[in-house]
Amino acid sequence: MSRKTDHCATFIDNRASWVLPPTRLGHRHRLMRPSAKLVAAVLAFFTPLIIVDLPYISQRAVASSLCSQPIVTDVHLRAPGSAINATIDGKTVTIANSALAFWTFDHGREIVYSGTDGAGGFESEGQSLHIYEAQKRTQRKILSEYYMIKNVQEIKTKAGKTALLVVMQNGGLGMSYLAVVAPDRGEVFRASGASLIDLKGDLLVVGFFKDDDWERIRDGRKVLPYKTQRYDLNDLLIRRLIINQGSDVSGKAL
Repeated sequence: MSRKTDHCATFIDNRASWVLPPTRLGHRHRLMRPSAKLVAAVLAFFTPLIIVDLPYISQRAVASSLCSQPIVTDVHLRAPGSAINATIDGKTVTIANSALAFWTFDHGREIVYSGTDGAGGFESEGQSLHIYEAQKRTQRKILSEYYMIKNVQEIKTKAGKTALLVVMQNGGLGMSYLAVVAPDRGEVFRASGASLIDLKGDLLVVGFFKDDDWERIRDGRKVLPYKTQRYDLNDLLIRRLIINQGSDVSGKAL
């Protein structure tokens, strides 16, 4: 599995360029003194275009600054359990000797990958999450769980904080679990027997299901949760860390 990203080019070039229409003050190239009305008309036409484009000049400057930082332009994982390699600033780097899946975040500056070194669980199915920072060339283990990791989603809150929403599943009932990870700290929230119902701004709407519901859910039948709960991501991100038994999450760079 390989994935290429070119976030900087996309950011810089996502606005269509335009050319100012030529002004024609005379047909015979005669030097003529324009009238006051003509000058006013020309200024009225061009001034809004100049003002409107100033934010774009600022965007290009910001994009140029961001793109000067190391970014990941290609990530390759041949098969689950094989080595994960990335191209950073044109050089191939081995991120880990073994990984199950990966996700790229922060405009290609971070790689999050799952591994088999979790906290145990049923038949040792528990998996882990690691985050690799391209700029620092360091990585940290940010989650160690009893369950298999199915998906990871990055969420930016209105307060400017980053949260990773992790969807997990066990190998028995196929029950779903949700976790929230603060990338700079670790796991701060977990809901068992739960699925994400909706994401409304910074609010997670989580539905909880009974054990008997999961077989019907696997069969594709519609099942309503027996209860729903709302959680504010900003509140979750400042909670105490969840350290599972058998976990070796330290939060320190490797």
